[in-house]
Amino acid sequence: MIHRCCISIADYPLRGMCLFFFWFVASMLNSQVALSQSYEQKTISVYFPSDGDKITPESKTKIRQAFLEIHPRIIREVYIEGHTDSDASLSYNISLSNRRADNARIYLLSQGVRESIIKLGAFGESKPVSRKKAMNRRVLMTFVYETEEEPKERFEITTGNAKFIEVVTFNAQTKEKLPCDYVVENNNRNSFARTGGDATCLFDRSRFPNLHVIFSKSGFLNEAVVIDETKARNAGDTLRLKVYLKPVEVVQKLRYDHIYFYTDTDDFKPEAKRELEKLVQMLDGDQNLYVEIQGHMNFSETRQANILQRIYNHDLSHKRAKAVYRYLITRGIDKDRLTYKGLSNFRMIYPNPKNESEADQNKRVEVWTLQLVENSN
Repeated sequence: MIHRCCISIADYPLRGMCLFFFWFVASMLNSQVALSQSYEQKTISVYFPSDGDKITPESKTKIRQAFLEIHPRIIREVYIEGHTDSDASLSYNISLSNRRADNARIYLLSQGVRESIIKLGAFGESKPVSRKKAMNRRVLMTFVYETEEEPKERFEITTGNAKFIEVVTFNAQTKEKLPCDYVVENNNRNSFARTGGDATCLFDRSRFPNLHVIFSKSGFLNEAVVIDETKARNAGDTLRLKVYLKPVEVVQKLRYDHIYFYTDTDDFKPEAKRELEKLVQMLDGDQNLYVEIQGHMNFSETRQANILQRIYNHDLSHKRAKAVYRYLITRGIDKDRLTYKGLSNFRMIYPNPKNESEADQNKRVEVWTLQLVENSN
């Protein structure tokens, strides 16, 4: 349900601003964010032509850029204020500012923002910010989003006061070096890279005092290393670690087309729960199964993607795969049986989807059931 705040301030502009202030504070105090999460906010303004109420292409780009900057953190509240210049009557300007705010709401809904977290305010000409009328014909959007860091997983290592961390990855069965991909999960932001041909990677602790790295390679279980500066004990220049990836065989590939997410987030839509519970039941039914969770995205090959877009696609697919991983853990599945990875749009079923149905099938979660390869020695 949308909380509307269309305040008439024709005679009492100060009263209108005070009412909005108390509404804003009350909303924040009543929200789950204020009670249980640390959060920040980002505010942007988008502008309108005289007497116009439509969101312009430039404004849409600005809003999408705000989403990119906030991602991957979860947006919990959106406050929209509609404003006008001083042309026309006070009552008309209240109506115009309300239409501007409502069109902003409609655009956010089209981008996957949940209706229940959007709150509107219409202020007419009561809150000018400039002598230039064009600067007053605006909608102000405030996005409130979580900043809480994700819990650490797998295992921790005492690092000492090492200036560098060197990691070499190996095949756990043959003990041979194994070049692979890795993801650095640092304060809820992901960086994707590969080891060198010698299966080695080096991390500068001035950049990564706390480090969570997940190593992955097709045909192997992921392995994670967590390095926390609070565990430092001994002095040293370079800490050298060996990480062993266990080889596996794919038993079957299962596709989940209905694990849906809100646009530009790793928040599940309600209809995803049924599919997730199917996965829980499968894993409960066979305690010997290992699974690899793969997140996929839709991004047509005909579209031009700059480096920022490619990073964004990979990051979001990784986050969505991890969201499934974490859901399974909350349902009692042992995390040592699970691995996850984001595959961006690298393996689309329809490289150039012709309709929404084909695009939805690209936006899927696949689960590969695995079994460990027995050591032949």
